[in-house]
Amino acid sequence: MHDLLMAKQWLERARKDMLSAEHLLTNLHPLPAEVVCYLSSQAAEKSLKAVLAYHAFRIPKTHNFKEIITSLALVTDVIFIEEKTADTMTVFALNTRYVDDSRDFIEEDARFAVKQSAKIVELVENYFSSKEATQ
Repeated sequence: MHDLLMAKQWLERARKDMLSAEHLLTNLHPLPAEVVCYLSSQAAEKSLKAVLAYHAFRIPKTHNFKEIITSLALVTDVIFIEEKTADTMTVFALNTRYVDDSRDFIEEDARFAVKQSAKIVELVENYFSSKEATQ
C-alpha cells in the first residue's frame, strides 16, 4: 500500500521550511545562522519522512538522521545520504534547539545546511516524480 497524499503533505511542509531557510539566508542580516540550520534540517527530515509516509511506514518521532535513514533502508534503496551529512544534519536538528549548547552557529554552517538540505529535498522530489510517472 502506498500513500501518495500523505507523502505530498510531508513534502509540502519540507518545501516551506526550505523556502524559509533560503529566504533568511539571503535576506536577513545579521544572519540567524542557528535558525537557518534548524529550518534546513527540518526540511531535509520532513522530506525523508515523506518517503516513509509514502510506503505507509511508521514515522519515527526522532530528529536523528541516522535513525531516519535506517528506517528508509527498510522501504527503499534509492535514497542515499552520506553518513557525514546525516551526522551534521542531526547536529543542526538538535543543537539549535537549546541556548545552553556550547556551539555557535555561523554563516558557513547555514550555507552548508541549506545546500545539503536542498540536495535531500531534490532527491526526494525526484523519487516522487518517478512514482507519479508510474501511477
